[in-house]
Amino acid sequence: HHLITDAFSWRILVNDLSYCLEKPNNSLPDKSASYQAWCKKQNDLLKSNALTPEKNFWKCICEDINKKRKIFGSNVKKVNYQEKTIKISYDQTKKIKFFTQATRTKMDEFLITILYLSYNDWTGENEMPVLLTDYGRENPLCHMSVSRTVGLFTTFYPLLIKKDISNKNLIDILSHIKDILRSAQHN
Repeated sequence: HHLITDAFSWRILVNDLSYCLEKPNNSLPDKSASYQAWCKKQNDLLKSNALTPEKNFWKCICEDINKKRKIFGSNVKKVNYQEKTIKISYDQTKKIKFFTQATRTKMDEFLITILYLSYNDWTGENEMPVLLTDYGRENPLCHMSVSRTVGLFTTFYPLLIKKDISNKNLIDILSHIKDILRSAQHN
């Protein structure tokens, strides 16, 4: 389904279809901005000075990742890998949910922290480049509603997760990774 639209768009389509089936004589709710208008607005923002403060932020991240890729790429060894399936019990799931709520952590922040710790154990590296995604519909500079627009708005953005984790205190590492993820401007 991601070839033409995203999960958010599927919800719009399903809701509209349900609405039409339940109330065939009523018209659909007002539509929001078109995908074409949204793309034009994004292009206009790119050409304007509105994003100037962010350019250095993203440039530094991309340069760090490119340096890291060259270093890491030359050190990669062929290794046998094992696939491992981990089942998390209902009680463990409740504990994770409690932990994330108590630490005001989003689930993606928790999972990226776990991925980072696994990556560190596997490679011994303290820096992990990641490519993250977002629905891309909430650009605060855009001032345009696409809440009822069908289209693929998904954005991709790189981050370099880095931390000296000689002291593997989960709360400290989680807090640091949350700061990195939340520093990603407009994502």
